[in-house]
Amino acid sequence: MSIQQPPYNYSQQLYEKYQETIEEYISSTVLPPLMEKHDEFMLQEYVKNWVALTLLLFFYDRGITRNQTSLPGPNEVVNANVRYYVLGLMHKEREGEKIDRALLKNVINIYVEIEMGELDAYEKDFEEYMLIDTRKYYLHKASSWILEYSYTNYMLKAEECLRRERDRVSCYLLSSSQKKLIETVKHCLVVVHGSQLIQKKHSVSGCTLLTDENLEELSRKFIANLALEQRVFAEGSPFVRQAEDFSPTLTVGGLVRFLTSYNPIMDKFWITKQLGGGSFGTVFEAQHQPTGEVVAVKYLRETFSSFEQCLNLPEVQSLSKLRHPNIVQLKDVIFENDSAFLVFEYMQSSLLDLMMKRRTKFTDEEVRSICFQMFQGLAYMHRNGYFHRDLKPANVLVKDGGRVVKIADLGSAKEIDSPPPYTDYVTTRPYRAPEVLLRSGLYGPKVDMWAMGAIIAEMFSFRPLFPGESADDQMFKICSVIGSPTWESWPEGQLLAQNLNYQFPTIGGVGLSAMIPSASRSAIQLISSLCSWDPSARPTAAEALRHPFFVGNHKIPRAIPLRQSNILPASNSLIFA
Repeated sequence: MSIQQPPYNYSQQLYEKYQETIEEYISSTVLPPLMEKHDEFMLQEYVKNWVALTLLLFFYDRGITRNQTSLPGPNEVVNANVRYYVLGLMHKEREGEKIDRALLKNVINIYVEIEMGELDAYEKDFEEYMLIDTRKYYLHKASSWILEYSYTNYMLKAEECLRRERDRVSCYLLSSSQKKLIETVKHCLVVVHGSQLIQKKHSVSGCTLLTDENLEELSRKFIANLALEQRVFAEGSPFVRQAEDFSPTLTVGGLVRFLTSYNPIMDKFWITKQLGGGSFGTVFEAQHQPTGEVVAVKYLRETFSSFEQCLNLPEVQSLSKLRHPNIVQLKDVIFENDSAFLVFEYMQSSLLDLMMKRRTKFTDEEVRSICFQMFQGLAYMHRNGYFHRDLKPANVLVKDGGRVVKIADLGSAKEIDSPPPYTDYVTTRPYRAPEVLLRSGLYGPKVDMWAMGAIIAEMFSFRPLFPGESADDQMFKICSVIGSPTWESWPEGQLLAQNLNYQFPTIGGVGLSAMIPSASRSAIQLISSLCSWDPSARPTAAEALRHPFFVGNHKIPRAIPLRQSNILPASNSLIFA
């Protein structure tokens, strides 16, 4: 009797060969370029090679992954580098820099794809390190903020940080990280410094009101009553006892109603949410209670001695004279308890927020529409004797996806005819003109035109055109794009550089077309003229409106008429007619 042998399993041998091929591909093709690159360039190469690898795996999927629960991933060195650069970009974003969020999302998704939908690699190789890095960052920040800020400003800062971390989760981190991330930030900012926060309130009873309720909800409502802060400090426990008499159950609603009865701002405007904040103040969305009109209320952190001092603020002075559909409208100025509140028309978001949330780049038509409105506002502003001095995407407000555009935040605005010298620390660095970098005290409206060139370029690429980390680095970045200036092209700049013992780097420049390849020829020409070394070579805003980029069969938005405010002034407020 014969026994038939089973056939040899050649398919298994083939699958093993495929596995060797994949491993060889990774070691010979994927890893070498990754080890040669750094920062964002390494992450971009990482994503590109992962896409190529997954396409290769697609053809071998049945054999290779049949008995596997994960795909071939990076080695330990590459994984550590990827994690290091991702955390580095997150740190930059927390410090206020703009980063490529789409790139981070693609990198983080690879952690999930490696485990074929499971979160093990993400949690072990990234999330644990991210939470440790987050803890270190906020413990360091909180240790200085607790000394620098008042209780109210510290809580505002804490809430802003929480809002930004939630936004970070929604944009590129996995949703499973939100609870852990928020708890980490709350612990670092509130729990660790709880005793110091209590001391800052000067009233143990008052602090009990804040800690016994839901901290996040109550702090948001309480912080809205910024003008009340000094009264709480001055009256202490008697004031708290009045609150207890008013609302024995100490509910959030009862406490807010009590605070509202003492606060003229809350009596007129109902604060709905915080929109943003900076070193000069915090902006809230609010509703004008008599009319229901939605507005933006800016609380200024500076202490004021009189209503007249509020009216002398550069932002108030300029906006009281500038009434144009492409410049944000100041509706009211309110002075109470040494605090100033500026009430503006409400816009949905900033141009920066719009760019960060978009999944696709702007088209030529979209850039043309937005920039035409900006130039209209600037032309009016310059014609009426002011220049902005801090133009950037964050200071351009938009509505309806960019169909309505208004220039905002004129806190640095200057009268063109005001006597020099002017301060050399104006304009956020990526949009700062070279004459300002070289500390000229005689600059003028052409600094706004340089900023416009940088903004237009950023609208095409969603990246700053000149992302310098210092004044020297900023100048180097400018030279590397448009080339270094000469004595013939900008003699005044050479003299300014000599006064500072600064020498321009000798670089030819890669050119604007290489930096923003998606821009049309006319757009490149406009940006090139706006970003001229010599300010006299830059067009005015009125001349820019006549540039070929705007002239032709293009749909240019007509000016939107100003709406009359429905808010009536009080004796301690002013509305400009």
